[in-house]
Amino acid sequence: MEPEMETVFTQLEGNEPGWVRIKFKDLDDPNNLTTRQGEVDARTAKLDEVARLLGATKNMRVFNEGGKFKKRREKYQLHLWYDFYVGEKQLTTRSMTTLSDLSFVDIVELIPVEKQSISAQEQLSNSMANLSANLSASFSTNESQSYGCSAPLANKGTNFNDPLLTRQWHYYNDGSTPSSIAGADANIFPAWKVTTGNPAVIVAVVDGGIDFNHPDLAQNMWINTKEIAGNGLDDDNNGYIDDIHGFRWGREGVAEPSGTIFPMDHGSHCAGTIAAVNNNGVGLAGIAGGDGTAKSGIRLMSCQTYIPDPDHPDDPHGNSKSTSQTPDAFAFAADNGAVIASCSFSYSGTTLSAAYKAAIDYFVDNAGTDENGRQTGPMKGGLMVAAAGNDGELLAKYPASYEKVISVAYSMSNYQKSRSSNYGPSIDVTAPGGATSSSYAPNREGGVYSTIPLQSINFNAQQGYSYKSGTSMAAPHVSGIAALVLSAAVENNIDMTVAKLRNIIERSCWSLDQYNPDYKGMLGHGQVDAGFAVQILLGGDKQPVSHPTNVTTSSDNTTIKVEWNIPADFFEKPIVTTEVFISLKSLQNVDFEKIPAGVKREIIENKKKVGEMEQKIYSDLNPGTEYHIALIVNDRQRQKSTPTLLSIKTKGDAESPTPDGDSLFKVYPSPVKENLFINFPEALYGRKVEMEIYNATGYRVYKSERIADGNAFNINVEGLTAGVYTVYLKCFDIKEKHTIIKQ
Repeated sequence: MEPEMETVFTQLEGNEPGWVRIKFKDLDDPNNLTTRQGEVDARTAKLDEVARLLGATKNMRVFNEGGKFKKRREKYQLHLWYDFYVGEKQLTTRSMTTLSDLSFVDIVELIPVEKQSISAQEQLSNSMANLSANLSASFSTNESQSYGCSAPLANKGTNFNDPLLTRQWHYYNDGSTPSSIAGADANIFPAWKVTTGNPAVIVAVVDGGIDFNHPDLAQNMWINTKEIAGNGLDDDNNGYIDDIHGFRWGREGVAEPSGTIFPMDHGSHCAGTIAAVNNNGVGLAGIAGGDGTAKSGIRLMSCQTYIPDPDHPDDPHGNSKSTSQTPDAFAFAADNGAVIASCSFSYSGTTLSAAYKAAIDYFVDNAGTDENGRQTGPMKGGLMVAAAGNDGELLAKYPASYEKVISVAYSMSNYQKSRSSNYGPSIDVTAPGGATSSSYAPNREGGVYSTIPLQSINFNAQQGYSYKSGTSMAAPHVSGIAALVLSAAVENNIDMTVAKLRNIIERSCWSLDQYNPDYKGMLGHGQVDAGFAVQILLGGDKQPVSHPTNVTTSSDNTTIKVEWNIPADFFEKPIVTTEVFISLKSLQNVDFEKIPAGVKREIIENKKKVGEMEQKIYSDLNPGTEYHIALIVNDRQRQKSTPTLLSIKTKGDAESPTPDGDSLFKVYPSPVKENLFINFPEALYGRKVEMEIYNATGYRVYKSERIADGNAFNINVEGLTAGVYTVYLKCFDIKEKHTIIKQ
């Protein structure tokens, strides 16, 4: 008699309809579980029992056997995962609890539906592909004019001859594109002075297929030299047939798996950001795309888990559908030499899928090693980078939110988080992802510019290239920078680990809080910086920070004004903040990290360009008094300049009040917490008395006057910070000074 079914789960939106994913505790003979048609084999009692309970008509392995990597995959229990098909029309509830109670079943889960992380506007753009193409055709293709840079890039740190590089503000932003701020970029150019990418580094693009014949991508494609194309054999015994540039996943009812990559917009765009071929006189540049020579540039492996959406046959390159076979793509990448995986997709949920976790762990642990665990790549282990998603919410999405993955939010060309980027404590770093107020104007210059298939109708300005925006575009920036750092390690014989590489990426970031006050602490370590990341690798954590220039001071009786020009940091970017200190005592040899009593500090957040004037005005100061001032500037990497020390005296004569011991006025209590009282001498009744209180830095915090009488005058000082204060009292030629302590 069949056990009674509990109604414990349903096919939910966000899960693959008709499929259930199961991990067994053990399987005696996993090679004989299914027929070629994928129908349940009655010879295997365990699968037969699960199929009976589910009413399943098909099953398939989640992970390929792996050829020579079989034992390693079995060690990670990848061979125990199976997908069961129960029918897309069968929306009645099924008993996951009953399945979980089976002694040989370990995990039961639904298959999450991944979504590529492009912005909502980008999705609208794809649906209007023909209109986009028609608009693009009207643009000038004469790229001798500048798009996004006001001067030839050769004068900005690179002599690459890629004509469309001028559109890539996300590498170098001089502020000339609409709504941009100079410096709001990934600071790529300084890193190119050290390395442009090394072919020993392989990056797996887990996405739609890469256009491996694109003139701006072909040279940097990974080639499986041990595989013979088109012979239908697994020549290299890795478990996959004809995998020359990668592999295309599929399954019955979606698409057949194949070694033939189908080029798609999204995957090709991400690949171009990572490693479009540099300095080849064609198109644009990739972050780790080399210098144009054959032995430069990292290599791109196409792990195609997205295929054309059959519901949109008019645009097969732009509209995609997930195959839901991503876990095996992670394992493939690890087994075939990739040490960085770039993942521009995400799915919603309260936790990471167990199958995804197993696959990510496998990649992180085994990338860069052969089937025997010997290191064969530039790093032992793998770094995974993923898009945080474009819901515009405080939301953790997967796989980005898994602790072993770098989660990437996206910023615009003005330092601000895009409205559509997710944010929150799960974010690790932020990178340029496009989208400003001009992003979806006809030329869309605010987006990230990169490659798409030559056959695609969704181009902008030139066939084979397009603007896109989203965390999908931000994640490849991080993958590309990681590839640059790893390339520099290879070329300088520096040992690298996954933990070290991740630490360099995160440590090189700079805070975006001043531009995003509503998202403080919600954008991870901040904006990625390729130049500083490479410098950290080479031991340059402490770059010199320039002093303020053209510093001048002026004063009158009660005011001091200090002016200076904003200096540049090591990478010719504007400094981030200026700390201004003032004291009545000399600031020579003061430890500005431990500010002593009597020294006041203010922080001025910089929103000016290099060379523009900044100022600080102090008012309500004592006449004829010498003040000591220090300026310290901070760069994007939170490094400080040495202090610029100044001394200046206010004009006028310093007053010499009667000392406390000979006073006519009574000021009490001291110490004081809330109310300070002043008693006037009878001789002054009916006369005006001026009262002022100064803090230890000589800054006036209180001023008042009243007609003296027999009542004690009350001053509420509760709002003052604890410390020493001086009370000045004046009535005609009578002047007194009283020192009090505020608790």
